[in-house]
Amino acid sequence: MPRLLAGAASGIIPPGLAALTMKPAMLFRFLNEFTVLLLGALLIVLALSGRVGLPGRPGALVLLGIVLIYWGARALWRAEPEGGRQQAQIRAASLVVVGLLVLAIPMLAVRYAEPLLEIAGAVLVLRGFLGSVLLLRRA
Repeated sequence: MPRLLAGAASGIIPPGLAALTMKPAMLFRFLNEFTVLLLGALLIVLALSGRVGLPGRPGALVLLGIVLIYWGARALWRAEPEGGRQQAQIRAASLVVVGLLVLAIPMLAVRYAEPLLEIAGAVLVLRGFLGSVLLLRRA
């Protein structure tokens, strides 16, 4: 059985494409950012459809807003490697902003629910896009 030389396998992958491959941890982070982008797009579509209203138990939205704010604050205070500090700040800020917007939905009139969800979705789309760009720039 012939042995495959280490350098011979690199002939299969074109040189330009080899630079685009990511480590599994980096790929997982990229997929997480893409998922956040899709979640933001879903919030925008829901808000634009006009089928959004105040739930029967607004306490759940208040709890969700508080949890998102806490999660964002915790992400901001957690120590990050030097290269990932900017990404951590973007993630934390987006969570705090979305938490504040979700917290504002039950406190304001029902007619403001749709614009607040649109803004929250836009924040998540922007976070997903910026996070992906920063990850690809680091790779």
